[in-house]
Amino acid sequence: MALHLTNRNVAHDIADRIRTLIARQDHGDVTAAARRLERPIADVYFPERVISCGDEPTAIDFLATIVRTYEADVCWLITGASARSARRRPRLDGVRHRSRAACTRASRLSA
Repeated sequence: MALHLTNRNVAHDIADRIRTLIARQDHGDVTAAARRLERPIADVYFPERVISCGDEPTAIDFLATIVRTYEADVCWLITGASARSARRRPRLDGVRHRSRAACTRASRLSA
């Protein structure tokens, strides 16, 4: 199942995980996070806007910057499951959260 960044629900879920990173590493200070990411404060305050903007290269660049700067697990950022748990933990319906191949493709964001 492909994730579409223009889907507002997907963008909102990813933005929540970005806020978690900011809360952990910048003590929730959006201004500090914006300086660290070298992005406008508005982009960091409301990341859904950048993620679902419809300009895929811009959205991917933003997410790649988050992954590199915060040394985040790209699979976790995109799906909410870490690459390790995605390989090991089946869901209740027997379908894995994300395939290993999908997480590998997603990890190219951080390359």
